[in-house]
Amino acid sequence: MFNVLGVSGQIALSWSTTTAPLGSSSFPLVPGVTLTTGGSISGTPTQTGTNTFSITAWEKTGNTGRNMSQLFTFNIKASSWPTITTPPQNITNVVGSNVTFTVVASGAPPLVYQWQFAGNKIQGAVTNSLTITNVQLTNAGTYTIIVTNASGATNNSATLTVISPPLITNALKDTIVPTGESVIFNPGIAGSPASVRWHVNANVITNATTVPLVLTNLDVSHCGIYSLVLSNIAGQASNSAHLLVVPPPAGADAPRLAPLSTSGSPFNVAFPSLAGYRYLVQFASQLGTNWETISNIPPSFSPSQVSLPVIPNLSNGFYRVVMTN
Repeated sequence: MFNVLGVSGQIALSWSTTTAPLGSSSFPLVPGVTLTTGGSISGTPTQTGTNTFSITAWEKTGNTGRNMSQLFTFNIKASSWPTITTPPQNITNVVGSNVTFTVVASGAPPLVYQWQFAGNKIQGAVTNSLTITNVQLTNAGTYTIIVTNASGATNNSATLTVISPPLITNALKDTIVPTGESVIFNPGIAGSPASVRWHVNANVITNATTVPLVLTNLDVSHCGIYSLVLSNIAGQASNSAHLLVVPPPAGADAPRLAPLSTSGSPFNVAFPSLAGYRYLVQFASQLGTNWETISNIPPSFSPSQVSLPVIPNLSNGFYRVVMTN
């Protein structure tokens, strides 16, 4: 009697004589196995049950002469080893969510379950399911289930991928540049990989899907509010900044500085300013002498009316405003 454990196992038996070649079998073989001319039985049984057969070896070719027969009984049993019929599946989810890995196994009872994370045993994780609550980035990795019974053990693994929301760590900066120059919008970003979209004045910029955003050979048509939008399944982040492109303060197409006005005693110096230009208010006691800057007005993103009180001890003299960028 031969007990072959496991329908999925392979039968590989041979029987030979030193005086004559083997002949053929005189019976139907076990379903799924074959007998070779060399005397080997091999294959994968396709059904359980008890099968009895004989093998006969003849002294001479053509199945003549003396012969010898041997009866064999195969008892094909269903495997008692544990088998994972439904393995755990890979999971992708966001930070703060709950996830559950589940496995379905068969085999001779009792079946013993043990979950591992990154090769380390998870204490108390001894059922066919594993739930992780409020997952964090540190929970991402490989989870393995080991199923054991008295006959042996088997295992299978699945991966948990945790997605965190995108973050913009360094905000975009408002920028003023002269025509013909370039600008680079390069904010700091963090979090899980995210899709990138750039907008200008709420309109999507075609093919602008990476960070940084580089704009070259600027002119006044590039002026506007530039926005970065990052998004993934965990959330979205956005940030915006102004871009102002101004022509040089000299040349045929340059904007002109409006006349100054004065008032008061001591008087004020007043003038309208244009967006994007720096203004220097300067004083000289006599024409032809060096001009002294008494006020430095940085560029702004919108035009305004500038009114500056003049220092009393500088009141007697000459004043001028220099527009620059």
